[in-house]
Amino acid sequence: MSSLFSGQQLDYVFFFYGLAFLLLAAICAVMHQTSVRRLPWGWLGLFGLLHGINEWLDMAALSFPDNIVFTVVRLLFMATSFACLLEFGRAGLSALGEKALGRWIYLPLLACAACGGGFDGASGLNAVTRYAFGLIGGLWTAWTLVCDSRQEVTVRRPLLVAALGMACYALATGFVVPQTSFFPASVVNQASFLAWTGIPIQFVRGCLAILITAAIWQYQQRLCKQDVFAEIGRESKSPYGFQLAISILTILVIGKVFVEWAGYSAEQTDRSHIVMMARTAAAGVNPGRVLNLTPVASNVNHPDYIRLCEQLAQMRAVDVEIRGLYLMRQHGQDFVCVAASATDGYVGHVDMSTALRERSKELRSVFTTCQAPPVGEYRYKSGSVLCGFAPIVEPTTGQTVAVLEIDVDAVKWHRSQSRYRLVLIGMVLLTAITAIVFFVARQRIWERAERLAISEHRLADAQHTAQIGSWTYDLQTNRITWSEEMFQIHGRDPKLGAPSFTATQDFFSPGEWAKLQEALDNAIHTGTGCELEFSITRPDGDVRQIIAKARAKRGANGDVLQLVGTTQDITDRKRAASALRVSQTKYETLYDSSADAIMLLTPEEGFISGNPATMALFRFRDEQDFTSHTPVSLSPEYQPDGVPSSTKAQEMMAIAIQKGSHFFEWKHRRTDGSEFPATVLLTRISSSKFGYVWRCAVSRS
Repeated sequence: MSSLFSGQQLDYVFFFYGLAFLLLAAICAVMHQTSVRRLPWGWLGLFGLLHGINEWLDMAALSFPDNIVFTVVRLLFMATSFACLLEFGRAGLSALGEKALGRWIYLPLLACAACGGGFDGASGLNAVTRYAFGLIGGLWTAWTLVCDSRQEVTVRRPLLVAALGMACYALATGFVVPQTSFFPASVVNQASFLAWTGIPIQFVRGCLAILITAAIWQYQQRLCKQDVFAEIGRESKSPYGFQLAISILTILVIGKVFVEWAGYSAEQTDRSHIVMMARTAAAGVNPGRVLNLTPVASNVNHPDYIRLCEQLAQMRAVDVEIRGLYLMRQHGQDFVCVAASATDGYVGHVDMSTALRERSKELRSVFTTCQAPPVGEYRYKSGSVLCGFAPIVEPTTGQTVAVLEIDVDAVKWHRSQSRYRLVLIGMVLLTAITAIVFFVARQRIWERAERLAISEHRLADAQHTAQIGSWTYDLQTNRITWSEEMFQIHGRDPKLGAPSFTATQDFFSPGEWAKLQEALDNAIHTGTGCELEFSITRPDGDVRQIIAKARAKRGANGDVLQLVGTTQDITDRKRAASALRVSQTKYETLYDSSADAIMLLTPEEGFISGNPATMALFRFRDEQDFTSHTPVSLSPEYQPDGVPSSTKAQEMMAIAIQKGSHFFEWKHRRTDGSEFPATVLLTRISSSKFGYVWRCAVSRS
């Protein structure tokens, strides 16, 4: 397992880590735009975006020499991303109605993070920032998701999975930190985790980010499914989440193969180039001068030694990546240097007669086979080098008299390889971002289509309830469109589609059609609207009364291009109004002609109406004179049983409320002060204006 993530493999881990959080940002952006429930998804999306960028900056740091500015920029991105994560947890709890701390919490956390820089520089600041913001922010966010799951009972499982993933991520990012000199980062850190498990902690964090993203996506889809089913009664499931997951997985796998293959090919090409440089340099060395030198210190003044050193120095100056060139001869069982590209006192100088035991196996192979071995990497106190070898052959005998070694700085070479891999990973990244943008755009289109379907369904329900249909008439194409309710109003099968303008005439009598045509022609020529009330005849012979309204829509040149309007079926309303008029006529006839006094009153308003018999019985001048009196003024102070009239009136009213009506005897008093016995029927009836009124029918005993 450790070999899978060793060396240059780590850059692809950082790429995967950052891409996972970019996916999280994309999903949260979709949820933020669609306003899913209460949580502030924008903060979580911003965390994903900034943290993904931070991980890609860490990936770039593997290929370029680090400096204080680059370190500070990465720390700022990391700290800001964790602050967004913390704000999601804090604001989320507040949005859910739970107890949440104010923004003052950032002050002590910032103070703690700043103290970390004083302990161990950038590494300490990184570690303490993760403790203060990453760990707390992740756990806070996990708790927010748990609280939301309690309120979203029907979709709680995805939220709980996301909460579990976020809690694990909080520990992975906020507890497994860069190694520092203070506890616990000196014991539990990224290096120790890699040593214990063989897996970089960045890979674990990326997998957790994928889990969180998938759970939140599932939560969003279930909510959408619920909303659509509740509105229009059908299942709704977006295919783009699964398609995006398959696409990203395919891109990651193919991208991994592509980066490794292209990187390996480039590495082999560079190694072959080193061998070729060694062979080219060896071809320029005179074997005779090499044979004239013996591996003793006194040869440093030999003209051939001086000439060979100058020649090697010139070869070294050709390429800045070359660290040194050396000529080795075999001396007994050892291999000693007889010339070098660097003179005494310069980097890369090797004293005459120095034995080179570290590379004896490769040198012996060259002397034996007269073939250059593969380029190898060797570590010295002065640094790591890549060594290429080439034999120097005596042309007359064909024997290898010496070996030329060329050393290339391994650190610079590895950085060059890392930069090339970074370009390859960048190509994979652009492909992945293109896929994400494409599928997010498709998801947005799908969601708009679902919202449009819901809106159309609501409109259809509203039109059906109000019996109002909508229509359009395109003057250029002579085409008519109908809403669903228009078919209901006209009794036409929706499968037949809207009729043509000429076929519409079948619903009207000749007179009604002429009236409609005149109104429409006037609207077309003047650009004004119109409103008509007329009757139509359905195919089954049923006659319906309708009101049609239309308005004209003009084009850029001012000409009327289209008529749009509504049609409302008012048949039931007309029938109800007619029935109400008949009922009202009957009531008024009974009310006015009754020999009994009929009064309407409310507890708040008192008398509100009385019939002619009331005026005659109590001797009022008119109804206005009657309504100016109170019920108490039409009764003596005491009833015949000695009970005050006000008290007994309340008792009678209570019985009427309980039973709905009450018949009893009562003594009344006229406006002239005369009293008379009567029987009273007190009935409670509903009123649209007053809520309810009391009808008091008084008959003189």
